[in-house]
Amino acid sequence: MIDFPDISPKVQDIVDSLRFVLPEAILALGFILVILLDLFVRKADKPVKSTVLAVLVLTFYFLFRQYQSFETEQILFNGMFVLNQKLIAFKMLTVFVSIIAMLF
Repeated sequence: MIDFPDISPKVQDIVDSLRFVLPEAILALGFILVILLDLFVRKADKPVKSTVLAVLVLTFYFLFRQYQSFETEQILFNGMFVLNQKLIAFKMLTVFVSIIAMLF
């Protein structure tokens, strides 16, 4: 928990909630990386598929770590987002199916 003494409690709650969206941030940054990679790499040397797989595996890893560390439901971003083990398990399932789809 990062403590900023000069900000309101609502902003402090948002800052504290940011660590819980790390897998989504990795996925979003990976998406941007894949788009830029596809834009600037020659057509003969397409490492896009391996980059997508690496981003998905990294996202799955952080989701798995998040799943192991959760015991209770977390209410994030001033009550606008709820995070629990069921939601994380569904995200893991979605990323796992995406990995399987990329392999075949």
